[in-house]
Order: sequence, then structure tokens, then C-alpha cells
Amino acid sequence: MKKNMILMGLVLLLAACGGKNETPNTGNADAELMTSFTVSSREELVQGKIYFVSTNGLRVRSSDEVSNNGLGIVNRNDQLRVVNVGPFNGNYVQVEIVKTEANNVIQPSDRYFVSFKYLEEEKIDYKTFKGDLFVVQNIATERLRVYERVCADNSCPHKMVLEAELAVGEDKNEKVRTWAGSYRLTHWIKFYQDGAAHYPSWYHPSYPKPPKPGKGFMSWMKKKYMPKVDGKRYGDIRGAFGWYTAFIFPNSNAQWTHGTVGWGVDKKKYIHYTKKWISNVVANPRSSGCSRTDNETIAYLRNILPVGTPFIKIYAKEALLDPTLKGYSPINKKWDYILTTPGSRKNGPTADRNYVLDEGIAQDKWIEEGSYDVDQFPTIVEYTPGEDLGRISASLGSKGNVYRVESEKMRGVFYIDAGFVQGYTLPNHESLIRGGFADEEVGPWMNMDKVNL
Repeated sequence: MKKNMILMGLVLLLAACGGKNETPNTGNADAELMTSFTVSSREELVQGKIYFVSTNGLRVRSSDEVSNNGLGIVNRNDQLRVVNVGPFNGNYVQVEIVKTEANNVIQPSDRYFVSFKYLEEEKIDYKTFKGDLFVVQNIATERLRVYERVCADNSCPHKMVLEAELAVGEDKNEKVRTWAGSYRLTHWIKFYQDGAAHYPSWYHPSYPKPPKPGKGFMSWMKKKYMPKVDGKRYGDIRGAFGWYTAFIFPNSNAQWTHGTVGWGVDKKKYIHYTKKWISNVVANPRSSGCSRTDNETIAYLRNILPVGTPFIKIYAKEALLDPTLKGYSPINKKWDYILTTPGSRKNGPTADRNYVLDEGIAQDKWIEEGSYDVDQFPTIVEYTPGEDLGRISASLGSKGNVYRVESEKMRGVFYIDAGFVQGYTLPNHESLIRGGFADEEVGPWMNMDKVNL
């Protein structure tokens, strides 16, 4: 009975990302609260002018009301022409869709409406990479790695500064498999909650305290830990998005990178559980396309990755450019943290211990103290040919080929110690979809075919 309950909970975790839990405008109530509106009234709009969309997942409707009239979505930097400023109900204006990179098809209609609060005059440029760090998620091996760009002109190998495990989307259909592509980090949300509140925040000041450390997975499903609405407790799993959630664009299919249930002291327990035999026989316990990692890892990522950081998702075999791994040490770096309560459902502060102490955050706002082992030693996950794998066997442990792509379809190699790919393109396989920038499969700074080493 206990195992059945745990498996049911893992199945519910599948739905904890993606676009099904929507709110009227963007499907992301927390992000809407954080949006800096450049257009505050319809009087500021110029009829006939082209504007840029300022958020991801902006709903397009056939009329100026919230009803069953959704036609699709547009994303950040898509272009819309305002054809009629109204007056219309609420914040709606009538638009013409000029340019969109979204894979989501916009249904034909005589008229299109969006909220003017998500329009701006200038395009947001996240694509140009000017920073020091970038992220590579190898979907095939379920590994996330962060690299430091050592040479600004890309004339030397990049340095891997973090390696961590992931649970990617289940191998079921294109809606829930994790998409490849080149993306950029747009914002962080601490203790994120989906719009429909199926997965209540890990912590929120008005909610019951989360289950205590060591209580086990089933505790996160108990009604006593769920928030009350009109006297009744609602929610499927408490804290399914964990401590922090990283949002990316463009054309991401609402596939974010986030934490999971449990505490820091649980380490990678709930990530490893998704790759065990019993979990995969009864259910497919991965995500609905999001990249899920443990809470300590996501907290560390929140501490080091600023807005604009490239998130590159690939499906590739792994190798070493320098088999001697010169310059790398197997001794982990330590990062001390204090998880705190401020900033729930907002761009909440980092959990870095020094930051918390320097800011003078009172101890009654501390939730958990701990130390994270930052793995900075590149470890290859060997590729297993897809023709040798079944659905369950591909999901157990680390087979290096979670979607069972045949060896003849794999293209190129990913040098995990150097942060480079060579001869890489996304395999032509029915299970693989590419989102992100239409004209950039991987960042040019990590393509050995385009840099001068």
C-alpha cells in the first residue's frame, strides 16, 4: 500500500509542469505579479504601431473577455500590431499577429485580442551572450552542467563548474518529452506554485508548515499540509516545484528547471527514486517536460546564474576532450546555505549563507541550514544504443539514452570537460523536438566547428 501511494505521487509529479495549469493572461500568476508593465493604459498605445510581447505564454483570444475563446499563445519578443485600442473589456486590445516563433498554432479568427499590459515598444535582447556562465542539459544522459567561459574569444576550452543529475520528461509523447534547443533564463521564482494550485508552494506564509525532514514522500501528499480555500484543503502534492524555479524562453513549451519535494537534507533521494525499477514498472515517474533536480542543486543554481544565462538543451553522446582531465579535482567544493522565508512566489533572495548573514535576515525566518557538495569533476555517462533498450530499461539508472535513440541516428559528440560540441545536430528521431531560438541549435561559443581553438 505504501509503495502504491508513493508511485501515485510520482505520477502526479508528472503534471507539475507544462501549460495545463493556467491563469487568464499568461498561465503564470507569480510571473504576472513580477512583470514590469511599460504600457500602463490603453491611451499610451499608438493604433497601427507594432509592439513586442514582454512575457512568455501570453494568451491570444477571439474576444475581449475571459471565456472558452483561447486561440493559442505568443511569447516574449513576438510582434503584434495594435489595430484597435478600444475601449474593450478589461485590459484587452485588438491586435494583428505580425511575427511569432511559437510552435503553438494560432487558430484562425476574425479578430485577435491580448492584454495590453504585456506589450512594450522595444525588443528585449537576451540572445547575445555577454556573461561568464552557461548551462548545458544533456537530455540523453539526464545531466545538467554549468560552464565558465574562460576565454572571452572562445579560443580555449570552457571550465565545468557544476555537474548534477536531472529527471527529464517521460518517454510518452511530444507534449511531455523534454525539448532540445537554445534558450535564455528570463527570471527566477522562489517557492513557485502553478496557476491552478494543484501543486502548492513548498513554503508560503499563509500555508501550513511543510512536512518535517524525514517524514517521507507520502507526507507531501497529505491534506493537512495543503492550503485551505473556502474552508477546504486543496492540492495534490505540496512543494512539487521545490525551492526555486528557473524560467526560460523562447518557445520553451513551459518546460522549466526546478527543484522537487523534500528538504536539502534529502540530497538527491527523490531524483534517484525516479530511476528505480519499481517506480518505472508501475508508472513513468519523470516530469511532463520540465527538468527536475534536487533542492540543493536548484538553490545553488539560483545563487550563481543571473537573468540572461544561456540554457542549452542537447541530446548527445558524451566524451572527454582531454582524457587526463588536467585542471580538474575529484574533491567537491562546499557551498553553505540558509533557506529563508522571504520572497515566496517572487524573485526571492538567494539562499547563500554569507548573503543571508550579511543581509541580517532574522533567524526566525530561517527554514533550513545545510552544506551542498558542488560536484566539479566531469564524469561521462556512457551511451547505450537505443536498439538495445526497452522503455523500462532506458529509465533505470543512467543508460545515457533515455529516449532510446538508435545509434545510427546520433550525431556528433559533447565534450563534457570542455563545454564543446563537435559535429552535433539534434538526432532525427520521432521522440525529439527542438524549441528555443529558431536560428540557434547550440550557442556558437560551444560549437567546435565555429570557434578557433
